[in-house]
Amino acid sequence: MDILDLLKKKIIEDVFEVYPDAEWSVLVYDSYGASILKNFFVKSEFISHNIVTSQRIEEQRERVDFPVIYFVRGEESIVKMINRDFENRLYPSYAVCALEECEGLQPPIKVKKVDVDFLPFEQRVFKATAKQLYSVAKTLNTVFNVSYSGSVCRGLAEIVEKTMGSEERKGELIILDRSIDLFTPFLHFFTFRTLLEDLSVENMEEFEKKYMRDKVWESVKNAHLGEVNSILRNQAQILSKVAQRLDTKVDNKDLMKMVLEAPAAAKTKESLSKILGLAQKCYDQFDYLSRFNEIEQLLATGYDKSGSKWKMKVEDVFEYLRSSGIERSDKIRILLLLKANGYQLQDNEVNLLKGMGFEDSEIEISFENHESFVPLRGSGNHKYEVSRYEPVLGNVLRSFIGKQKGHLQINRLTSSRSHLKSLRKTHLLSVKKDISYQKLYCVYITGGITFEEIRVAYEISESLGVEIIVGSEDIITPKSYVEYLKSKCMSKS
Repeated sequence: MDILDLLKKKIIEDVFEVYPDAEWSVLVYDSYGASILKNFFVKSEFISHNIVTSQRIEEQRERVDFPVIYFVRGEESIVKMINRDFENRLYPSYAVCALEECEGLQPPIKVKKVDVDFLPFEQRVFKATAKQLYSVAKTLNTVFNVSYSGSVCRGLAEIVEKTMGSEERKGELIILDRSIDLFTPFLHFFTFRTLLEDLSVENMEEFEKKYMRDKVWESVKNAHLGEVNSILRNQAQILSKVAQRLDTKVDNKDLMKMVLEAPAAAKTKESLSKILGLAQKCYDQFDYLSRFNEIEQLLATGYDKSGSKWKMKVEDVFEYLRSSGIERSDKIRILLLLKANGYQLQDNEVNLLKGMGFEDSEIEISFENHESFVPLRGSGNHKYEVSRYEPVLGNVLRSFIGKQKGHLQINRLTSSRSHLKSLRKTHLLSVKKDISYQKLYCVYITGGITFEEIRVAYEISESLGVEIIVGSEDIITPKSYVEYLKSKCMSKS
């Protein structure tokens, strides 16, 4: 399952090929259309799809003798620009591929709604609003049964259910709220990509664009830091064997094969060098993170390293908040873990925090739908003491897919339907295809999803042998989530 490939193919078919008989066409897009296209195409690539030129709709454009394709949202300002183009006769033919309902266009202008209205993040991760989930479903060539957790998500689930219409449902969509797990956004996790995103030791947006689908990066990005060196060592050994073979005497046939392998080996060497450097930066931070990792794990799991239940003492938490050896940004995260546990700060504690340099916007942070949060306590199964906490999403997915009772109650909104099918020959021929269909699970967390939750979804997908994709309005890091909560707090005051 690769959302990037599927969405690119859908854009080519539904947008670029809207004039099947035209030798050439012109592509015009707005800022939102551009934000989608940039994930798949560079301008020079458009020519291979019979697009002679591409321009932003806001730009000054000259009259040409090619039909135009608009890839835009249906906003009033955009409609006015398109109508102006029509009145000025800039193009001989007009087709609008709208990302949402589009009204008010001149009657001769052809318009169709295209269901590609969301942003892919990587192969199995997307960014979208709840209303855009239908576009996700259509891109994946499925329609979802809709389930949700808690009263918070019911209204959202009802909206999504309505958009899915009466088509046959094959996939499963679970809509969750960020309040299912208030710990994960603040914890330090020691899986490689999550830690890199957290520590900001690299511009990860640029890095991931460059190394997406890179074999070395894919092999290591979701690994625990304790396993990264071993994986990279294996990659280095493979590279070393290729180099050794190039140094030995071989016949012409084998030499040709190795020459063809050499460019890939060079790329692997470059990847290894870069990723080893990033791994070292993470290792360099380990001693520092160890200073307060245990209090984070205690606050999240409620159990100590030995598996004994921990009785929270606020004064112990405040010792970490006083420490001069912990950076302020990490102290804020410890404070928010304390508050996520439901602890109400006393007046004297608020004064203490102010004396330590905490701002009002940090002390007064509150969580949306906090009352819905039920911590998943337990010592759990863990390989590393520093990583005892697993995001709640792991429990949700395992229980839902396994049809077992889990930590959260998941309510199914879509009613059970039996789709009557005739016993015509055409249906009998399609039975085998239906049986072999692998069910697709989609998890949507409104309020933001973390990199660690993405990793957990990948892990469960692999262990259970099912397709899982995940999405939200945004991918959040601890830093971005704290800033979001602070801004919400300041807007209330």
